[in-house]
Amino acid sequence: MRIPKWVLGVAIAITLVGIPVASPFLLSAWIVHGKNVYADIMHEGRIVADVIHEHDPSVHVGWTIDDHGHPNIVIRDLLDTAEQDEIIAWAKAAKAQGRVRRHIVIDFQKEIPHSSEPDIILREAEF
Repeated sequence: MRIPKWVLGVAIAITLVGIPVASPFLLSAWIVHGKNVYADIMHEGRIVADVIHEHDPSVHVGWTIDDHGHPNIVIRDLLDTAEQDEIIAWAKAAKAQGRVRRHIVIDFQKEIPHSSEPDIILREAEF
């Protein structure tokens, strides 16, 4: 079966015109999707931080994104293991309720004041 020459011409025209016209839109859509995913991960970190503050407002909670794209909850200067276990249970309850869908990492750190050294990780919980 032979393809008519005009079909080949149309295909080349679409390629030459379509790619330059569509590429900025595709790039923009890809960037917006990345920003939405980032915002969604940060929102889930905020949900876990809010759950912890609902139970104990005195806990210093921060959140960010880990290297694998999961919410990373950072709690500083909480040395008591029983209190750490309570916080882990609160975060697990929020996940069990469906308020958080992603894998969560909680880091308990001891802050080194007035230092450029990284904080000491006392415990890390992942679930």
